[in-house]
Order: sequence, then structure tokens, then C-alpha cells
Amino acid sequence: MSMQRINFTPLPNIVFDKWLSELSPAEFKVFIAICRKEQDEISLNQLIQMTNLSKQGVINSLDNLIGYDLITKVKQSLKNKGNAINLYSINL
Repeated sequence: MSMQRINFTPLPNIVFDKWLSELSPAEFKVFIAICRKEQDEISLNQLIQMTNLSKQGVINSLDNLIGYDLITKVKQSLKNKGNAINLYSINL
């Protein structure tokens, strides 16, 4: 019987020390999903699938996280049948 290697996503302590108690559950889900990807192109649909939130819930959370200066967003070129893919990164 072989053991599978467990992968980890490192998170800075400030995520738990400060932001865990200040973010809404939806904002925290979106933030963690972005942390999981570190810095990557990610579509709105991917965030919806990763967080199980509604489209509007993801959009509101992204707007709030940008407002808190926790993430940055750079709009990328159109891909995937005309859907915009954005590049997100954490900003701690």
C-alpha cells in the first residue's frame, strides 16, 4: 500500500492573526482560493467552482478584497470563448 504525498499551501500568519476574524466567510473563501493559486490567471467561473459561491458572491468578495488591498487584479486578454481571464495575486 503506497502513501500519497499531501500537498500544502503555505499561508502567512497574518492571514489567521488579522484577516480570519475580519473577512466574511465568502471573502475568506475567495481569498484562500486565490492564495491556493498564488499568482495565476483565474476566471470567475473557476472561483465559483472552487468556492461554491454564487457569481455575485464571488464578484462582491473580489471587490471587497481589492478594497482591503489584500489582492491585486490585472485584467488579461480574452480567452475561453471571449471570457476575460484575470491575473490575481495576494498582496500582504
